Amino acid sequence: MQFLKQGQRSFMGSLVLELQRDALNPEISVLVLLRKALVVARKLNIQEFQQWVEKELNGYPGRSYLPQYRFMFGDLKARNPY
Repeated sequence: MQFLKQGQRSFMGSLVLELQRDALNPEISVLVLLRKALVVARKLNIQEFQQWVEKELNGYPGRSYLPQYRFMFGDLKARNPY
């Protein structure tokens, strides 16, 4: 954050701390966290992180590009009492 002026540095520091605090708060939605993360990524000019957040918010361009954590595996089970 050397390229930021003093006032900007304190703002970004507080925004990053707020993002960290919110990430630990179970009442804060993932959508809100991603939006704040996007602001931080843009302000700090972290391109790779910004692209990832934008894909998480707006969707991935194709199934072949989906990260592995987006896939779920399991057995479907149901119970019919009748």
